[in-house]
Amino acid sequence: MASKGTCAKTKASKRRRSSLPNLVPDAQRIFANLNFYFFPNNDIHAGRKARIRVSERYGATWVRDWDATAGITHIIVDHRLTYQDIPVYLKLPEGIPPEVIVVNEEYPSDCIRSQMILDAAQSHYQVPGTPNAAKATSNTGPVASTRIPSQVDVEPKTKQNNQVARRSRSPLPEHDLKGSTATHGDPSESDRVEYGKSSSHDTGCETGQADGETDETKLPQTAPAAPDKYGYELIEAIQEVAALRDIPLELDDVEESDSPPQDEPPSDSDSEDHRPAHKKSKSNHSKFSNFQCMHSHPAPANYSTATATPSSSTIIPPSHPNAQIITLLSLQCDYYTRIQDPWRSLAYRKALTTLKNQPHPITTAAQARQLRHIGDRLARKIEEIATTSRLCRFESTLTDPRDRLLQLFLGVYDVGLAQASKWVDFGCRSLADVQTCPQIALTDNQRVGIAHYDDFQARIPRDEVRQLGAIVTNALRAIDPAFEVTIGGSYRRGARDSGDVDLLITKPGASTRYIRSTVLEQLVPELTARAFLRARLAGGKDSVHAVETTKCHGACSLTPTAPWRRIDLLLVPEEEMGAALIYFTGNDIFNRSLRLLASRKGMRLNQRGLFEDAMRGRGRMKVTEGRLVEGGSERGIFERLGVPWREPTERVC
Repeated sequence: MASKGTCAKTKASKRRRSSLPNLVPDAQRIFANLNFYFFPNNDIHAGRKARIRVSERYGATWVRDWDATAGITHIIVDHRLTYQDIPVYLKLPEGIPPEVIVVNEEYPSDCIRSQMILDAAQSHYQVPGTPNAAKATSNTGPVASTRIPSQVDVEPKTKQNNQVARRSRSPLPEHDLKGSTATHGDPSESDRVEYGKSSSHDTGCETGQADGETDETKLPQTAPAAPDKYGYELIEAIQEVAALRDIPLELDDVEESDSPPQDEPPSDSDSEDHRPAHKKSKSNHSKFSNFQCMHSHPAPANYSTATATPSSSTIIPPSHPNAQIITLLSLQCDYYTRIQDPWRSLAYRKALTTLKNQPHPITTAAQARQLRHIGDRLARKIEEIATTSRLCRFESTLTDPRDRLLQLFLGVYDVGLAQASKWVDFGCRSLADVQTCPQIALTDNQRVGIAHYDDFQARIPRDEVRQLGAIVTNALRAIDPAFEVTIGGSYRRGARDSGDVDLLITKPGASTRYIRSTVLEQLVPELTARAFLRARLAGGKDSVHAVETTKCHGACSLTPTAPWRRIDLLLVPEEEMGAALIYFTGNDIFNRSLRLLASRKGMRLNQRGLFEDAMRGRGRMKVTEGRLVEGGSERGIFERLGVPWREPTERVC
């Protein structure tokens, strides 16, 4: 019996040792000397478990039992619980001690992201019902605001990295806590669901975990990927263009950067890939022949850009050996894009590009780990999909109450993530709640967006897009027959449906001022009088003499009872029409490849034209506009760049 007792103690000791957190370096332990009490204070809930483990990695001590003498500094409260729940549940008749800071579950993750102890008095960290919120951090004790110095790691300019030096900042946490609110807990038993209980190690099915995989946010690895018919250089060119997808393409002055975003975080040391670098083989063909814009990318059958399906950049034929894996990872990538998490979406895009270039099926995590830009966690997800045809992490996002609300509110016209988050924090659980909440002052555009929410969310069939475009064209030519109207966007790429209608309007030989005055002073009033244009959402509201606007966003309908559709009237002078057609046709990967290619050749391409001798200063600030070499001809821009002509339907990268 004694030996059995000793064996049991040994096993328990091993379990305790294996559960110890893998601490980050001392310089990064921002929670050192802080004692966290989680409410509820258990790690049964998967999301809470992730928050506890990561907090411990960054130096926090998890206090298991409430004790006034334990030196508790913070109470981390799950969403949907209130400040008043704490003293009731902990049986504190005198209330929570004033020296203890009470914050919601988002506070630790934000501190880790910024590498400093943030001000807990900020409204978005307050637990509902917190008294004297402004004084929440009056007695912070050891929680004085401190900043951890960034660890800058500069990569020298080399031929292998395309002469691009990348600078990186402090690493992100291994488990990013922002996503760990996939399901929200409370003291009841209803929240005690362990998605990854049976096979989380093998499949990565940790739904409450934030999915901030260390290897998914690291800098590009150098292990070789299997070459396709264009060789290694094509893969590298595709990776470089994919890394630029998160750079915004503003209408006013769009230009591709020569390098990926400079603040891309490196991975932690325990997740770096130390596989030997691949030595590129020599190639006789031009170094520019490997850009995506140099090759045809025809749209597949029944091509659609609907957000319910993987993004257009990941569309692949069903016959692809890894089609199912790419489809599910694409959906997860799109989810990260929707919630504006650029690092995860970027990591997934890199992995997806690698997978699309694999000519053989990937069925195990071991196989996946050998591929470029795929680390341990993504490899486990790939194996999970290959063996179960499911991705638990993605399925969890479909059931996250907060995410569902954010997606609902983000669907309202003229609402961004910050605004949608505020509405959730105000307690709104439906669009009706938003309309009646006294704390929310809706704009006119937002009221239109709520009133016609379902209309704006619905896809527009291709035939209806054509009819809407024809109505505008006929009305405009009744005013001046010389005007030309082109339908852009996914319609021009051959998609079977679209999210909105983009109409490029020009007149040969006419000035921008004439085009603007004709459209805004004659066409728009005429379409409004016909009850075709139902609302003007942006642009064109002020006098054309006061505002040099070149666009008019609105809502239209085929008939008075038909669904409202978003429509954009884009006014383009003849000398810029070619560049505008490229820009407003897309898709984004194809356009970025063109812009990057122009930059490599010492030129600059934006929606107004192709320029050479354009000078850039520090931070790529524009010094000179450059000399316009082509703008009016779409084919002319392709020729100037040395790119074979691609029909719009061949630009679905």
